[in-house]
Amino acid sequence: MKSNLMTKSVTNVMNPLAILMMLLVGSLVAQEPTTQDSGPGRPLTVGVLKTVAPDVHDGDTVSLPGPLMELAKGRAHLDWQPTFTPKSRTLLARAQSVQMRHPIWGLEFSYKPLRMLDVDIPQTSGKMMRKTIWYMVYRVRYLGGELHPVFDRSKPYAVDINRADPSNPNPLRYEKYKVVRKQQQFRYFMPHMILRSHRLNKEYLDQIIPVAIDEIKKEENLNGKLLNTVEMSGTKIPLEDLETGKGVWGVATWEDVDPRSDYLSLYIQGLTNAYRFTDTAADFAQGEPLGKGRILELKTLQVNFYRPGDTRDLSEDVIYEGMPTEVVRPNILYTIQQGDNLKFIAHRFLSDQTRWQEIHQTNTDIITNPEKLEPGRVIRLPRRFEYSDLQATHLHITEEGETVQVIGQLYQVQEKSIRAINTDLMASDNQPTRGQIVLVPINLRRLQLPDNVDEDFFKVYTLRQAEIMKLYGMKTIDGSQWMFSGVTGSISRNSDDLVRESLPKFEPMTP
Repeated sequence: MKSNLMTKSVTNVMNPLAILMMLLVGSLVAQEPTTQDSGPGRPLTVGVLKTVAPDVHDGDTVSLPGPLMELAKGRAHLDWQPTFTPKSRTLLARAQSVQMRHPIWGLEFSYKPLRMLDVDIPQTSGKMMRKTIWYMVYRVRYLGGELHPVFDRSKPYAVDINRADPSNPNPLRYEKYKVVRKQQQFRYFMPHMILRSHRLNKEYLDQIIPVAIDEIKKEENLNGKLLNTVEMSGTKIPLEDLETGKGVWGVATWEDVDPRSDYLSLYIQGLTNAYRFTDTAADFAQGEPLGKGRILELKTLQVNFYRPGDTRDLSEDVIYEGMPTEVVRPNILYTIQQGDNLKFIAHRFLSDQTRWQEIHQTNTDIITNPEKLEPGRVIRLPRRFEYSDLQATHLHITEEGETVQVIGQLYQVQEKSIRAINTDLMASDNQPTRGQIVLVPINLRRLQLPDNVDEDFFKVYTLRQAEIMKLYGMKTIDGSQWMFSGVTGSISRNSDDLVRESLPKFEPMTP
């Protein structure tokens, strides 16, 4: 009897405790989405770890139809007239229009904010030097979902049954393709990361700095393993589930980054095997080496950052993700050449020689005699700013052979109006190069609504937005984008005259 009373008493006491525990557990479950797995360290607040999904598309599995130069022009002796089949079925004829197909895979990329840290770096003299190291901790995961082109046997291409092989019960050829999803047990990530300072036109390849790893782990409160670029290249990225996959964690580091860097982008290659190529050797002849004149571009992830550059106290600066809401417009500088006069400079850069007095008034501390200019002196040019920051603007990506006049005719805009808002095209003899972004002022009253409002031709931004996008080489106002970039030379599309660091050649992965 006593035992029963004690049991009831304990039960009565535990009921409210059980309810309280249930409420606490429910509260914890409700709060669970406010953290993210940081892999080798502490949980992170949502939003600290940014994730970019794999970028795989059907269109990346096949190239545009075009001649296969090695056969179409390099093996001209294969030209012959068959007796029993059409000439269009010969190897040379079929090489005139070829589509290359290959499977596509991609990796998910997550990253923590780009940061800076002071580390003692050993020098060749045997001494240590305190340096500011830029670094970014990241995670890669392989989630499957590969795209593989295969024969579509539901759409056969019929051939003449009379000429078919009698032993073949199905005299059909399958020349139609479809894309199916597959997955492997693992993939490799061979990171090629370049940090670019847009304003300074400098690029930095990530470096292996072993002594910085422990300092970074301490700063980030990480206790697991962080792989550098070389270690990551030799590590299998296993197939994982989207919800439970832990991924593989690594760190990219940069040394001797110019402290004046303010507008930055990180370009990452190796997250996918997607590529495209263009043959430029129109005079490809027999005996030429394979691939002559072929330009290969890899799909590249661009992630943007900005910060207030400071040469005095670099490590205290905060690096922000994305693009700024506005950019500082620097002075437009010009070096006086032999034979220059103010009227000529005003006509060339301001399209009005009568504005030579404005140039003189802007440079009274440099130009003592407006009738006699000293070659080699650097002067400031007044801005030809006829538009406000809210001016409707379109971003045009220059095609091969296009000039400012041609672009103006395309949008029905005067040439001088285009030059007025493009400081790199202010000079009347400057023309854009292929791939260069050109800002075009748009009159909204004359802009007709298209059938497809998603077409790039009709995407309009304010002048302030367009200037930021042009600086970063972006097609949209976003923190990141996928693009195609070369495997050698500058990673950016807008830096033909780039002052760059020493970068090794990067060989593409075999698809």
